[in-house]
Amino acid sequence: MREIILFYWQMCLLRDGPERLPRTTFVLATTFVLYVVTALTINLISRNDIGIAKATAFVMIGLAVEIGIVGALLLFKSVPDRLQQTLTALFGANTLILLLTLPILLLMAQLESATLTLVLESVFLGIFVWWLTIAGHILHRAADISLALGIATAFGIELLAIATTYAIFPLQTTPG
Repeated sequence: MREIILFYWQMCLLRDGPERLPRTTFVLATTFVLYVVTALTINLISRNDIGIAKATAFVMIGLAVEIGIVGALLLFKSVPDRLQQTLTALFGANTLILLLTLPILLLMAQLESATLTLVLESVFLGIFVWWLTIAGHILHRAADISLALGIATAFGIELLAIATTYAIFPLQTTPG
């Protein structure tokens, strides 16, 4: 287990890529489950106004968008056989990054200081940019595209996932 975590950490540091991951359904399924549980926990903590059903829908919509775009990209680049390793890498690295954000989100929920909240939101934004770089690096290695295009694709996936989620579940506005 320690070796797996260290491997994903190396990917987060942009020192390794998805090509070294085993191409097995078991590894993908295990990483997928860990990612879903972590993402669901983060959604429930950061959006305390939604229930488990809606939080699950948010996570699944994001996953569908991510899997669809990554699959299409790899198909377009004529390397569809890399999908399993790429998704395993994305889910594993994202799980680590989400676990890093967990203490920040828990602290933000308890803070009443606007200044400290702003600092923590800035740290959170920095981690998000780091995640885009990691995902871009994974896509760069898997699809044989430039790092910049990988990062842009990762950002596009995030935007499309958010847009799709809010198209299905519009923001609730309170009458003012």
